[in-house]
Amino acid sequence: MTSRLILHLGLNKTGTTSIQRSFQSLDEPGLLYLDAGAPNHSRLMINYGRHLSGQPLEPLAERDVPLAPEVGLQTLLDALDDPKPGTLVISAEFLSAPRLSHASPADMVADFRRRVEDVRALVYVREPISYMRSVLQQGIKRNGKLRMDPAYYYPRFRTRLAPWEEALGRDAISYAIFDRASFAGGDLLTDFANRIGARAVPERVEANPSLSAEAFALFYALRKFRETEAPTDVSDADMRRALADLMQVKGRDFEFAPDGCREVIAAHAADLAWMEDRVGRPLPAYRPPEDAIVFNTEADVLAYAEHLGFDPHALLCRAASRRRAPAQSLRRKLARLWTATRQAPE
Repeated sequence: MTSRLILHLGLNKTGTTSIQRSFQSLDEPGLLYLDAGAPNHSRLMINYGRHLSGQPLEPLAERDVPLAPEVGLQTLLDALDDPKPGTLVISAEFLSAPRLSHASPADMVADFRRRVEDVRALVYVREPISYMRSVLQQGIKRNGKLRMDPAYYYPRFRTRLAPWEEALGRDAISYAIFDRASFAGGDLLTDFANRIGARAVPERVEANPSLSAEAFALFYALRKFRETEAPTDVSDADMRRALADLMQVKGRDFEFAPDGCREVIAAHAADLAWMEDRVGRPLPAYRPPEDAIVFNTEADVLAYAEHLGFDPHALLCRAASRRRAPAQSLRRKLARLWTATRQAPE
């Protein structure tokens, strides 16, 4: 039977997508990264939970890698039941979601232990303020709520991880700080490889680049325009195309409501202390970006977008006649916006 199962629980915004895409082809003697149709195993683990609780399975299509749910689940079960000794790695941020659906960590661990000799978990933990800023912009990119409320984005360490401690035992969970100074060799992939026992570090696959302050403000304003003006001819594809172009707009970093974030951290002091007890030392102090644009409220974001000359039709590749404008025209427009930001007020 499989000798060891390593569950990479996330957390989200700790390089998980880069880890998953970089390690998805890992297949060394005695060590396998589960190949179940997509490098992120979150949807697969949702179906594993549904399987344990007797619920119907859900489709597993993810990033143009379709896989029948029954096939994905069977791939997982076969890997767990493989008679050859070895280590199996599963990576799914879903497992550290604040509220798991379909099955609890205790249910999953009980089933894992019927199939695998040793079950362990690995968690990367990020300093809360940088985490909150990163989750905010990721949500804006992925059609999450338009919310400029720091409390909404606090990571809630204990809520998400205590159930896994209770199910696995504290000694079976390895907590690692998501910070370059703490990584083996100063590199996340090297650190992850060391922790799972990989002999080689795969080629890096970058993922989820950050938005500049300019791109964030413009895309936030574009989403607000779409929601409030309700233009019927703006499709999801239009929005994805606009975001792809805005991702190329380089500029300054932004800070997310620094005073509000500090108030949230103070309010969650007990939760942060719980987490720091697990990693064995205080999490690194937040390092604000130099010369950053500060966004405290939605009004700040929209005002900055207006200063940049926000034009939803240009950002959506539309001319005044509503016909598609050439892509190079939009890029020229964005280049002019970027030039303007060099004299932009804070």
